[in-house]
Amino acid sequence: LASSEGGGLSYNPMFGAMKALGVVVTSIDKAPIELNALVLERPFATSQELVSSIRKHYKTQLLHQLYKLIGAFEFLGNPVGLVNNLGTGVHDFFYEPAQGITKSPGEFAKGVSKGSMSLLRNINYGVFNGVSKITGSMSKGLVQLTGDDAYIKK
Repeated sequence: LASSEGGGLSYNPMFGAMKALGVVVTSIDKAPIELNALVLERPFATSQELVSSIRKHYKTQLLHQLYKLIGAFEFLGNPVGLVNNLGTGVHDFFYEPAQGITKSPGEFAKGVSKGSMSLLRNINYGVFNGVSKITGSMSKGLVQLTGDDAYIKK
């Protein structure tokens, strides 16, 4: 963050901004990357052909999973995590009463209660977790922009 041009040290805001951006962008939360296996139809090939096939397959797989990686960036609030939490809550909201209705009216009421609580819990967790990740990332970026090395090391 310091420049020694001209014999003295001075703070360069451009370096600070780049470092802050790097800190913010590198925070990724539980990216659910899943790569499919490679099935070779013609395994008797030269080593260069095999390496090429493997490289091409996994490059394609990673590109297909890129949205999950981008969605897990903390500076975006981890939208993939939010969608997962909302999906769990909505699933439970419908699944629990459906399980209860097959048994008795009392179990149906318990299922409605249990499903509703799960929906509210997952909505709250998803939203507040996302907001905390956004503000945490902003905080890390702002700390880097201060240029105060003693505070950054804390």
